[in-house]
Amino acid sequence: LGQDGAAVAFGANNFGQLGLSDLRERPIANMLTLLDRIIVADAAAGAQHSVVVSSQGVVYSWGGNLFGQLGQGDTTQRNTPTKVRVLDSLTSDAQVGSACVCGPLADTSGCQLLPRVQPCTFKVVAVAAGAYHTIATVERDKGAHELWGWGDNQFGQLGCMLMNGVVRCPWDLTAVGTLGNWHRQAWRDAPCLGSNVRCMALPRKLAMFDSNGFGAMVMKSLKLVSGAFHNVLITDDCPTCPTPEKCINDGVAREDCICDGGLRTRGKSPRTWVIETVECVAQKGELYTW
Repeated sequence: LGQDGAAVAFGANNFGQLGLSDLRERPIANMLTLLDRIIVADAAAGAQHSVVVSSQGVVYSWGGNLFGQLGQGDTTQRNTPTKVRVLDSLTSDAQVGSACVCGPLADTSGCQLLPRVQPCTFKVVAVAAGAYHTIATVERDKGAHELWGWGDNQFGQLGCMLMNGVVRCPWDLTAVGTLGNWHRQAWRDAPCLGSNVRCMALPRKLAMFDSNGFGAMVMKSLKLVSGAFHNVLITDDCPTCPTPEKCINDGVAREDCICDGGLRTRGKSPRTWVIETVECVAQKGELYTW
């Protein structure tokens, strides 16, 4: 990725992951001419696929797609950059105040029938790619970020997904301090059909940072990187984090008010005052892995 936003590719190309309209490998860098009028803001490469996001927040993907890692709603391989239309549609819907993106009941079934509300922000600002999964960082109102993912979820690399207003997890949750969460074998063995939790061929919101699954990632991302089957997130300061002065002025105890790294959103008894009032609760430099 060049300083001018131009993208180049080289190396193996047996799945079309170079985006050069063919399957020939390239030992030297080649310009992605199909993106030459697009300023690329971020790029990522998986084992068999590639993904970029433009300065306007438009996501393009290409390459291998056995696990739906291109986010196109199918498992068809592509050897040219292809727009991820679900995210593009959500951006357009946010601009006109769609209740499915901007409303209090967003991401739930039946939201399409609700009247429009105040337009809101929905813009992809960064992308990350694992071996067979992809995650996009989405900027929302007041500086808060959400994470949207698609592709393979066999090892929980997409976490819990929000599907039609219901949180689905590919594992059996266990108590904190135990050996971890165990995969549900039936879901691991299920084929990739685009609606299965193990393999998501369409972008869906990651919901595991919120106890109820509807607040998504209540944080601002500083950096998100993906390994083959895992992810590491470093959080940034949130512009909407309440200060100690705000806590005092609102008559709320300090321990119930100021940011504490998102612990309020993960316990079984979250402090609802913070969750309902603050769009962003993580502090800069916190580390999350899944």
